[in-house]
Parts: sequence; structure tokens; C-alpha cells
Amino acid sequence: MTPEEIAMEVEVLQSSPLRERIAGAACRIAADGTAGALGSLARQLRSREFLGRLDAIDDPREAVNNIRRIFGEFERNPSETSARVCVILGNDPEFTSLPVRLNFLLPALAAVRPMSDAAAAIFRRTNAEGYYALNAPLLTRNGSAAALGVFEELISSERIDDADKVYLLHHSIVPVRTGLPILELCVRLVNGPLSGLTAAVVESVFDYQERPWYGNALRPPRQPSWDAASVEALHYARRWANELLAGGTLPANLSDAVRNSETLIARAIARYPG
Repeated sequence: MTPEEIAMEVEVLQSSPLRERIAGAACRIAADGTAGALGSLARQLRSREFLGRLDAIDDPREAVNNIRRIFGEFERNPSETSARVCVILGNDPEFTSLPVRLNFLLPALAAVRPMSDAAAAIFRRTNAEGYYALNAPLLTRNGSAAALGVFEELISSERIDDADKVYLLHHSIVPVRTGLPILELCVRLVNGPLSGLTAAVVESVFDYQERPWYGNALRPPRQPSWDAASVEALHYARRWANELLAGGTLPANLSDAVRNSETLIARAIARYPG
């Protein structure tokens, strides 16, 4: 947008009583990503008066309708500036006075790579506040060192029981399991804090059981093809699979799954030149 267009949109934020106009202006600013305009939007989103004009906050059915739209734009247009806005709002008592707003802020924050230390702190805090089922897949999808560090802390925490850890692994590792940083994370987990849940970690990488793991979920996580993995990830995964099979400690059905995956990985490696 031009500076003149941005000024007009900011004026709408500041003075319009019409929710649809306010939401439209906010979404256009969020999508545009201009730092100054995002700063103006962030200031408004910290204001109780503005939040009341933006959404019908006293009606649970409509309390976050436009917040959802705005942070959807942030998620589709990630930038360092959008991350700074999310960090400011995630630490703001007025914005977080309606906790459900975090359900839309956190995916927008996780869309920015690499994750900053300030963003990681937001995820660490909200994990402790009970948002860990939302956060875990966001962290592994982000995949940067800070994000995976927070995930590793979460999945190693004694505050979460084993059943929840298995749920988190199936929902967070499976969709990104062919990435080298994810594979390295999984090896660290089975060699350390999750040695008692080795089967859950291993099956999240080398097996897939839609109905037992996800029940009747309309959009269950999908496993990526090994054909799409980097050659480095393929060699790492194949070495780990062979180490697991050589160890002889896996249940028979999981050994079969690992063996089948090793065959697919070997075929994928063979497709690479040289």
C-alpha cells in the first residue's frame, strides 16, 4: 500500500464504529506488512476500546471473529515485524485478558522462521498455561532451533503424563518426520528423556496408523513421503532404522514397520544421482 492508503486504513482503525470496516482495514494492514502500519495496528490491539469495536467481546459466539481474520493474515504473511507484533500482544495483559485470542496469535507467531528467543519464551509460557496441544505441532512445523528446543523441553517435562506425550508425538512428529532436524531430535529423545517411550517416538517416524492414533479426526496428520526428503535426512534415517533393527529391542510389529520404512528410504536414496 502507498503511505496515503496506509494513513487512511489507520484512520479507520482509530475512529470507525463499523466492525466490518475496522476488520477490513486491520486485515489489509496485516497482509501488507509495512512496519509503521503494523505498529499502529499493534497499538490498537492493546486497547480495550478498540478490541470492543473490533469484536463483540461480550458474545462468546462472536468474541474473536475478527481477531481470527487478522491473525490469519499474519500467518499467511509472516515476517520479523509480524513476529514482534505477536510477541508484544502475547505479553500484553489487555489482549490476553480473553485467552482464546492466543489460539490465533500462536499459529501466526510460529509461522515466522527462525523463531526468536522472545517468541520461544511466549511458547514456553503458554505451554505451562495449558496450550501445549496447540503449540506442539506449531513448534515442530516451525523447525528452527529455538522452536525445537521448546518442543524438546515440553515433551521431556514431568508435568505431562505419558499418554499425552504419545498424543503430542503422533500429532507433532508425523507431519514433519522426514526433516533432518526432526530426526536428530527424535534420536536425542530416545537416547535421553523419552527412553521409556521409545516405541512412541520410533513409530512416529517409521509407522503410521490413522485410526488407532487419530480416531475419527476429519483432518488427521499425514505422513510425508520419504521421496521428498533430503539426501542427508534419508541417510540419517536409514542409519537409525538399521541401528534400531540391530538392537533387537522393538516389538515385532514395530520392527516390521521400521524394516518396511528402511526399504522405502533405500529406494529413495537410490533415486539420487551419484
